[in-house]
Amino acid sequence: MTISYFEEIKDQLNQYFGMSIFLIVFLVLLIVLLLRYTGDKKIRLLGWGCLLLLFAGFFYPTAMLIQKCIGIDVYWRFFWLLPVNYVLAYGLVRIFTQGGKKHVRDVLFACAVLLCLLGSGKCILNSENYSVPQNSYEISQITVEFADAILEHADEGEEIKAIFPPEYVTSVRVYDARIKLLYGRKNRSKAAKRAIACYESARSSKSHKRICRIAKKQNCNFIVYPCYENTDAYFAGKGYIKVATVGWYGIYKENSR
Repeated sequence: MTISYFEEIKDQLNQYFGMSIFLIVFLVLLIVLLLRYTGDKKIRLLGWGCLLLLFAGFFYPTAMLIQKCIGIDVYWRFFWLLPVNYVLAYGLVRIFTQGGKKHVRDVLFACAVLLCLLGSGKCILNSENYSVPQNSYEISQITVEFADAILEHADEGEEIKAIFPPEYVTSVRVYDARIKLLYGRKNRSKAAKRAIACYESARSSKSHKRICRIAKKQNCNFIVYPCYENTDAYFAGKGYIKVATVGWYGIYKENSR
């Protein structure tokens, strides 16, 4: 039983409860219910059942057994078994409806609800989960600029087939379906896998040579590729002339078409 073991369990607990105070309120209410309503069989069953689950989740032998059954990466799902919301709702209502003046109970109950809301973690409406769309298509603006540059330099009636960086392929045809791609979301062909490998190792001096050979072999008349030293000269020597620059990417068109 090591420190790293407890740290792992703590991380898994944080994945479920996050930065909220629900776990603290949950444990406090459990203890209060067990101490105050010792004669209620249902409350005893609920309280000791929750404490037993928590014990099983942190006790080394049982925790290791559970991890082997469901995996450490999803160990936080074990805490789904804890009836946290039920205990919070039932406990607060049960406590604040016992005796006292009605207006005092109402104020205390409102304060408890407010405490739960304020302590329930961070707001989900943040930059990590949501962002303002850059355009009406709700795709990255650089994809729009790629597509506009290609369409601008394509000859009238020319069929466009392009090789794009893999991170942009899923949104190109959302903007304009006239641009055909060497690969899309499912990259099963050997040519697609080789092309993606070229982008992943784009800084290599051989990658731009490989991507050029793939484009030739697959009849691609446009290539969108990062601009590195000697890239323009090599592409030009193979018949692909730079027609535009978008960010740090060059747009190359086959000169013979």
